[in-house]
Amino acid sequence: MPTPVRLRDLLIVSLSLCFVLILLYFSKKTYLFWFLAFIPIFLAGWVWHRAGALLVGVMTLASTSILIYLEALSQNIKIPLPELMLQLVFGYALIFFGGLGVGKISEVAATEKELIKQIILKDKVTGLFTESYFKLRLEDEIKRSERFETPFTLFLISVDSLQEFQETFGRFRTELLLRKIALLMERSMREVDIKGRYGDGFASILPATESHESLQVAERIRSAVEKAEFEGDEVEPKVKMHVSIGIAQFPDDAFDEKGLLSAAQMALLKAKEKGGNQVTFYSPSIKKAAR
Repeated sequence: MPTPVRLRDLLIVSLSLCFVLILLYFSKKTYLFWFLAFIPIFLAGWVWHRAGALLVGVMTLASTSILIYLEALSQNIKIPLPELMLQLVFGYALIFFGGLGVGKISEVAATEKELIKQIILKDKVTGLFTESYFKLRLEDEIKRSERFETPFTLFLISVDSLQEFQETFGRFRTELLLRKIALLMERSMREVDIKGRYGDGFASILPATESHESLQVAERIRSAVEKAEFEGDEVEPKVKMHVSIGIAQFPDDAFDEKGLLSAAQMALLKAKEKGGNQVTFYSPSIKKAAR
């Protein structure tokens, strides 16, 4: 996976390269201190992996070669040119391979970090965020929404008759069902939308989304599940399922995480009371009826 170029990393590598070149230029003895080139090359290998080490290595080699050439013209070099060239070729080969080694170590470390992140933050059945991490993202989204004064929408999604399905077809088929619904959610929503598990069902945050826009998304999910066929058993190989969706809007329906989840939960219960396979918005009347 390509490594994103962050401004901080770019500044660190660029400053280290400039520092080394300036030091070599004013020393007038690049042929003695060329080994300092390992600093920007190794840094680039660590932050941008092997591709970064190779790119910065070529830049550094070209720059130091120009400095050595200028010093040679001024007859400031005390080492015979063939011997110097042999030193440079051998030395830069070591630095290049060292930089590539650092880059490889960095790639492995980044891969392991991403794997650990997937294990900790992702639900093993569906691949969506775990409930605990989803709640953290909900807190972050509330803060972001307050800072930028933009609304967002919360979905709580429940699979209708999920308990009956599990009792009939077993745990393995239930996991396949949940995985497929998660996939249908991914296809029906934007990449920026945050999807996760919530209880036995699902939840999703739609940043910067008004109520009429969220209704379209919710209907896409509901319709996609309604049209899909899920794996059953030999007696009933294909099974039709439905979902109910409760929707709450921030900040219209609540001002904090607990209130927003409660509002979406009441809307979801109302959708189920109406027979399931429904999309229901939270409203004050639902709250009065629940008392």
